[in-house]
Amino acid sequence: MSAQVANPGITDVPPPVFQLLPPVTDDLHVVHYVAGPRVDEHAPTPPVAAIVVQHMLTGIRPTFTALTEAEVAGISPGEFAARLPDLEREVLGTFADYTTNRPRAVWVHWRMRDAVFGFDVLAQRARVQNVPGHGIPPERRFDLSYYLSRRFGDAFAPRPRLWNAARRNLGEIPDLLEPRTQELAWERGDHAAVLRAVTASVEAISRLFDRVRAEQFVSGEGEPDQGADPRVPVDTISRTSPALIRPDRLPSSPGPHIKLHRDLFDPTRLTERHRALLAELLRAEAFDRSSCVSTRDLARAVDGPSAKETSFKHPVSELRGWECIDTAEGRGGGAWLTPTGRAIAEGAGP
Repeated sequence: MSAQVANPGITDVPPPVFQLLPPVTDDLHVVHYVAGPRVDEHAPTPPVAAIVVQHMLTGIRPTFTALTEAEVAGISPGEFAARLPDLEREVLGTFADYTTNRPRAVWVHWRMRDAVFGFDVLAQRARVQNVPGHGIPPERRFDLSYYLSRRFGDAFAPRPRLWNAARRNLGEIPDLLEPRTQELAWERGDHAAVLRAVTASVEAISRLFDRVRAEQFVSGEGEPDQGADPRVPVDTISRTSPALIRPDRLPSSPGPHIKLHRDLFDPTRLTERHRALLAELLRAEAFDRSSCVSTRDLARAVDGPSAKETSFKHPVSELRGWECIDTAEGRGGGAWLTPTGRAIAEGAGP
């Protein structure tokens, strides 16, 4: 609530100054992470258990997580804390690879600026693990929480603010946990719930960002919103509209869907690794679920028997987002070509 609203007699209070929202382009990403239990209780920074990213324009959501690495390695929940340092090294290294390949990216986040939680902590953990850091400079970070506090006042949402702002504006999000509930999930070894929670946090941040852009953010306390998804196409939102707090609801929008045309997908974004994966799926005649190829077999076919499966997760995720392949998780899962991916692999596509 502004000073003018709280005190109607005050007329000389200057309007709040806040940073402009970054435009939604191919360079805009959302990032959030979760720290794991401390192996060393005297260490100043907790280890990183999972980092989740979402590409705002396409919705592609890469994950960098010790939880899935532990599952692949057959590490039991009881052993997870003791093995976390080794797993954290892989998480931080692959996240650094991802960010280094996107030097123009702008990163929307929620309060990742504290002494024990934030970009500086991620960089510190990388130094502890002796792996490259993320290299994201301060000028390419956008703190949505700070923006909301500058624009709408410190009472824009009760604490915990992300959970309450999401509940107020987006309705109930089952996997989004309050901090204490998330701590309890760690304590009982429910790692899947923790991973779902950080993924839900990224979704909440991205949807709140859309709601602010649409001038539909509702501040303060209140009951959960039961309206439609407030996301709207980029070109329908004015970037110069006044800073109003309005509870109106927008019509539902399906959101952007990536297609193989230059408006949303430039074929030059296909790297040699992308093309090598498509070529291997073509060679294996993987055209449906019944003939799919596992990520491990794809990695070994492309990089040899010593290939690191984790380094292929993100190219596979990107190819799926671009509708070049389909994938299935779990036992018997893997990847296979879509008609578009097959056309590219055969040289008939972009």
